[in-house]
Amino acid sequence: MKTLIDLDEKLLQQAMKLGNARTKREAVLEALRAYVGMKSRQRLRNMIGHTRFGMTQKDLEKLRAMD
Repeated sequence: MKTLIDLDEKLLQQAMKLGNARTKREAVLEALRAYVGMKSRQRLRNMIGHTRFGMTQKDLEKLRAMD
């Protein structure tokens, strides 16, 4: 899908350099994937203690300790 957006050129160049992106498109896609991943993990962390799925925080900690 083509979309026209106005980006900060210096920020885009920095993202390309840090991510070793060869194209602007590659840099933007990598940034979007990272953002979605970060927000997904944040959402899961925020659900701890608010969602009933049969395990408490202590149960989860015990499972992690078993690994």
